[in-house]
Amino acid sequence: MPKPSPRKGKPITASDIQYLADAAAKGTRADGDSIETSAGTLVARRPETYVALVEFVETKWVARTVGTQLFLYAPAKLIGFSHAGGWAVPRYEGAIVGVWRPWPASVPNGSEIPIGVKRAHAWYDPASSRWIVIDAYENFIECVLDQNLYGCSTASATTRDGDTMDVTDDFGVVTAWRWSLQDDRGYYAPAGTVVLCRWMADRQHWSVFFLKHCLEGSSMSDSQPPSSSGPPSQSSESLPSQSSSAPSESSAPSQSSAPSESSQPSESSAPPSESQPSWSGSDKSSAIVPASWSPTGYVALFIHEMPEVRFDDVMIVQVPQEDHEIAIDPRFVEVCERGTIEVCGIACDKPIAVGARAVTDRVRLRFAEQDPEHAVRLVIRLTGIRRGFAGKRFPRRTREQFLANEAFINSAYPSDPRAE
Repeated sequence: MPKPSPRKGKPITASDIQYLADAAAKGTRADGDSIETSAGTLVARRPETYVALVEFVETKWVARTVGTQLFLYAPAKLIGFSHAGGWAVPRYEGAIVGVWRPWPASVPNGSEIPIGVKRAHAWYDPASSRWIVIDAYENFIECVLDQNLYGCSTASATTRDGDTMDVTDDFGVVTAWRWSLQDDRGYYAPAGTVVLCRWMADRQHWSVFFLKHCLEGSSMSDSQPPSSSGPPSQSSESLPSQSSSAPSESSAPSQSSAPSESSQPSESSAPPSESQPSWSGSDKSSAIVPASWSPTGYVALFIHEMPEVRFDDVMIVQVPQEDHEIAIDPRFVEVCERGTIEVCGIACDKPIAVGARAVTDRVRLRFAEQDPEHAVRLVIRLTGIRRGFAGKRFPRRTREQFLANEAFINSAYPSDPRAE
């Protein structure tokens, strides 16, 4: 199609319009950095967008007003920047650039505001010839608590680089943490706990978002309990029935239907089949104590088995006969899953009606008849799920674990014909 050459005063023809439409279509379909036009091929020069990583050389922003807009300004070392689809470093090592950040708050010109972070991403604005902050380079900083961090409070912490800073529990993360401890000041994450914090520009401090419980280099399948110096931990699920009273009292998933002990099976006896497991294997884990009435001088006492991992406690109190609350031992509260402690028994030394209910860390007493002038003696039994074992009831085990557990229990002491 010939190039249109309309003259002044003459109408534009349909062919002229078609030519211009074709040229526009070619321009929109052009690839690369060139555009095809009716006059030929033009090279398009698009401004390159630079994103840089900068490291601040000061610890505070300085408020500066540019026109009608307030900015925060700070000098920073240019570490590197994007260029031609790759990454480039400054020609001169240690090059310093001015970094700006729009600031919506109203502060006097020249005011200083903490930067908080060490490094940040910045974008070069060609219109203003300024580096504008996009976001912090590390959104979260990992650090270790130097002090106990109580819920909704502040404590000192140290980063992996050795820098010391204050961290604040703005959102009650500590109180909701599963492994938090408790004392008279409330729930807390103990010193030594690893936390992830983020710098909150509006609050101008580091805020705690996450608390770490996993061990270094561990997974959910191979994690082991941390040392006693760290936060409380849960045991591996393969040992859900550890008793806190004695290290030798670990429960067996299969127990004898009768209370008498059975001797260790002979070598000639065949193992029970998988389809028909034996219920007369080892006895339960026991405590062997001296007894004057026993012909051998000793007897066995067996632990109490349950489908859940529970701890029990007994409170013996002398209280006025009136409605009130009594505190549960905070050590018992600490080792139990929060909200699982219940009163499972109560006995009074007088024939009166009394009710009891556990509410967080206290027992609420209600008497049918109020008589505050006289005291009563109460024996209260408490039960609670071991911390870290909530929701575990009749946990699944394998035949291999059953046999290993039987062998472990039977290996506690040798068979003796004088014993029952």
